[in-house]
Amino acid sequence: MVKELDVIRAEQLLRQAETASGAFLDALTDEIAILDSAGTIIAVNEAWKRFARNENPAVEGPGVGLNYLDVCERAVADGVEDSRKVLDGLRSVLRKATSQFVMEYEFVTPSERRWFHLTATGLSQMPGALVAHRDITGARKVEEALRLGGQFDVTGQVFESFLPALVKNLAAALNVKIAFLSELVDLPNRRARMIATWEGTGFGDTREYRLEGKPAEQILAGKTCVFASGVRKLFPDDQVLARVEGESYMAVPLLDSSGQVLGHLGIVDTKPIEDVSFAETTLRVFAAPVVPELERRRIERRLAEQSRLIYSAPDAIVGTDDHFTITYWNRAAENTYGWRGEEVLGRDIREVLRTEFTDEDRRQAVQTVMEAGEYRGEVVQYRKDGTAINIGATTMPIRNGAGGLIGLVSINRDISERVLAEQRLRDAEAKTRAIVEAIPDMLFTVDARGKFLSFTPSKDLRPFVPPSEFLGKTVEEIMPPDVAALVMRGIGTCLRSGLTETVEYQLPLDGEIREFEARIVALGGDEVLAIVRDSTAEKRQARASQGRQTGPAVTRSGEKPCVLAVERDIRALRLVRRVLENAGKNVLMTSDVDEALDFVEMERPDVVLLDLAVFEDEEANVFSELRRLSDAPVLVLGAGEVEGGVRALRAGADDYITRPFSAAELDARVELALRHHRSGRLVSATPMEFGELVINPADRMVTVSGERVALTLTEYKLLLELADAAGRVMTHDEILDRVWGPGYAGQYEVLRTFVRTLRQKLGDDARQPRFLLSERGVGYRMGKG
Repeated sequence: MVKELDVIRAEQLLRQAETASGAFLDALTDEIAILDSAGTIIAVNEAWKRFARNENPAVEGPGVGLNYLDVCERAVADGVEDSRKVLDGLRSVLRKATSQFVMEYEFVTPSERRWFHLTATGLSQMPGALVAHRDITGARKVEEALRLGGQFDVTGQVFESFLPALVKNLAAALNVKIAFLSELVDLPNRRARMIATWEGTGFGDTREYRLEGKPAEQILAGKTCVFASGVRKLFPDDQVLARVEGESYMAVPLLDSSGQVLGHLGIVDTKPIEDVSFAETTLRVFAAPVVPELERRRIERRLAEQSRLIYSAPDAIVGTDDHFTITYWNRAAENTYGWRGEEVLGRDIREVLRTEFTDEDRRQAVQTVMEAGEYRGEVVQYRKDGTAINIGATTMPIRNGAGGLIGLVSINRDISERVLAEQRLRDAEAKTRAIVEAIPDMLFTVDARGKFLSFTPSKDLRPFVPPSEFLGKTVEEIMPPDVAALVMRGIGTCLRSGLTETVEYQLPLDGEIREFEARIVALGGDEVLAIVRDSTAEKRQARASQGRQTGPAVTRSGEKPCVLAVERDIRALRLVRRVLENAGKNVLMTSDVDEALDFVEMERPDVVLLDLAVFEDEEANVFSELRRLSDAPVLVLGAGEVEGGVRALRAGADDYITRPFSAAELDARVELALRHHRSGRLVSATPMEFGELVINPADRMVTVSGERVALTLTEYKLLLELADAAGRVMTHDEILDRVWGPGYAGQYEVLRTFVRTLRQKLGDDARQPRFLLSERGVGYRMGKG
């Protein structure tokens, strides 16, 4: 008896809806059925009947009387995909555990694959549910077209005809003044867009509006919005309600398959809603076909935008089906390969690109794509004109709902220039290695901090310490302090100027002092190459042949004179260097004042060339510091300023040279300064001998047992002060003041460090010293010569 009442009530409900909407309901594409509380189909619409006849002509009738739950259970037993979800969802709705169940599912026949959108909504007037099916195969094929890279046109025909007709018929079905359909466009800002509005005599304007402060605001929570009467008093600021004199309002949310709110379908009337349950059920019946269309609209908008982006992407994007037939070819692919899209679509990609892949390579690549989700590699392909190009490819699979492969999409980039550059680099490196292996010198790669990065040995030389002990460490960690400071200055100057620097130094090796020459070359960035050779034999031969001969451009017992050029204009510095090096001089150059003073102290230049601007820099006080550290002649270079030259000479400069000057003039002035300075030394100084130790102030040369000892300026000044006071103890503070200046009072550790280094260079044993004697707690002295 209960079932018969359910059937009668359902048929009555459907007749009411059909009578109210007439031709519209016959035009609905959704298949709609009403189930009783046990799941038996008690009523269906025309669309359901047509579907039943088309899918299974042998079955008589539209399915009325069949139990839909039994149909689902048989599908579960047959292993039909998603049937379990449908069964559980329908049972939940029929038990009223949930008001609505939504999902999409795939329906596979021997001839095709189709997709459907299922909505099951509980009935409020009676036990049971309304089930709506909508064929969304077209939308899903559009989605697959995007994954394959296909393009399409958005026609919008559904929104221009179907949805406006739906809201018009909804108004007629419920006999209300206004029916409307809105789409949610901005959830954070609570904004919606009116898609269609029927206002009794015609359609209203489509517009965007805020939901805040309006009856439909609770739709955002996925709830049905019902105001059976008095709605205008509850929302006095709603201009639409005021304009139409709205008394009642009802709207149902439109939810996608994941439960997200897409929009809402609603009604407004000038009289109260008498049968709320009937109105809500009718709204849900009309809402059922709307959801798939809204989802389709969103998909099409997204696809249109993504398709435009893909087509204009900078990389070639090529799509194929699972038989390697080309289905997509963007603009970058046309530019990369020279083929237009219409020339290649539908052709086998292997025929078009002639990828140098064996069948086994291709099989492994496809297997990698399926297992790892993508394949990355470099291949050789061919342009339309036959030109071979190197391609860096990233290939990804396109899968069907069951996870099977239905196509591939590949993002390809022409890397021919990179491959060519890499080959050129490899060739250059091979050539460099061949050259390096032929060089008889040791090669060290060092960075700006002095860290040893690499080492290439020489056949005849070996480094100061084994490579395992210095690679990865710094110059200052490995070499003696004075040598390390010298090398680091050379590295710094080389990196700043970009020019080759030459550094000479001495190191103890195999029980004797060996002399080395390092040519430092900038490699780019913060790295240099130090080409090091042992110059001991060459230097000894030069000293033996020249002896104590004097002559132009010769100082320090046969060595080339050293000139320090301090100039802020790098181009001027390079000109001075070229001129003087061509004249046989060693040239140090810098534009940094602090580095210039370090050069004076460590390198002991024979002549200093100062730019007038540097000379007159009161803040730097360069000239005073030079005079404190050295007695070398100072030549000032100016731009023809008479007053500047006078000021320089009065301040103590030895000469003033005006620009422009010739190479011959510059060299002549430097030679003159060297001769005057050297002759003054020879007259005023005689050698001092302390056994095997000989100090010659005339050319600042120190020898032990006839072998020259290389000292820094500070080490030489320390030794000379002690020698001048031979036989007398000099206190620590007295030595610090005479050698370093009053600013070093009390810095005894500085003094002890230099004494220790000086003893090492002189071969003096600190436990039984021959030259530098310690007076514990007082100072140091030298025995009488």
